[in-house]
Amino acid sequence: KLEVLNLPRNKIHSPGLLTLVNALKYNTTLMILNLQLNSIDDDQVVRQLANNLGKDADRVFW
Repeated sequence: KLEVLNLPRNKIHSPGLLTLVNALKYNTTLMILNLQLNSIDDDQVVRQLANNLGKDADRVFW
């Protein structure tokens, strides 16, 4: 469970990572991680992180 997520957004250059950060900020319990595939760029690390975080979610949308 993420209580606080504080990352400097001006240092995040990946659109997919920014989408993931926003999802975590507004849904810190990760009950539902709702990310569109076109919002996650081709960065495999970002996609893998999103998948790993979504494993405990009720639903993960790709």
